[in-house]
Amino acid sequence: MRRAAIALGLLAAGAIAWTILASVSIVARLWGVALLVALPAWTAFEARQFRDVGMLPRLPIYISSSVALAVLAVLTAAAAALGGFSTADLGFVPVSPGALLAWAAAVTVAGIAFVFVCRALGVRESATLEQLLPRTGVERRAFAGVSVVAGITEEFIYRGFLLSSLLAALGSPAAAALIAAAAFGVVHGYQAHQGAARAAVLGMMLTAPVLATGSLFPSMVAHMALDLILGLILADRLID
Repeated sequence: MRRAAIALGLLAAGAIAWTILASVSIVARLWGVALLVALPAWTAFEARQFRDVGMLPRLPIYISSSVALAVLAVLTAAAAALGGFSTADLGFVPVSPGALLAWAAAVTVAGIAFVFVCRALGVRESATLEQLLPRTGVERRAFAGVSVVAGITEEFIYRGFLLSSLLAALGSPAAAALIAAAAFGVVHGYQAHQGAARAAVLGMMLTAPVLATGSLFPSMVAHMALDLILGLILADRLID
């Protein structure tokens, strides 16, 4: 019964996403539905698998995550090319060094502050996320690598392709940003409900530079900085 309900829910969500993206090309529409419904569903399933494992194999997870993100980025690039998106549509727009640094620094500081506000309010990291934080030197280097990969690929996928698709379909920056950030949050479901909600808010923060400058580059830098600082420098303060 529960599986039937989940299947019906996914079908309904897919139909809604399909309707929302009606004005974009068929290829972009299909891939948009995949990012909004299929990928979150798959990551939710994976999150359940993580919770059933005692000690997570961090290094293989870092490597497989980097590979998976690279594959998703390639597929997104293919959907964008076949869907008629220009590089400007996807946020690959030059931005001045001053604007790049200012926006990246502002979002990074705001993101770190938000994480610590959450902690002050009693929000704690999930056991899965705590286990995924690096311990050894090799793991820290691998974590740095996946942080860079995530900063580039996730911004391209969510604040580049998906945001652009939703903007074209809805004509509302606020609605497009909210939906893209929600999808971004759900795929971080391995961090439990509180982590997914926090990722969605961080996703909204990372959207601000894209809407303000038209460029993905400040958000990519901020995303990498957030992952590196929170995962390598401030991790002990977040889980103590």
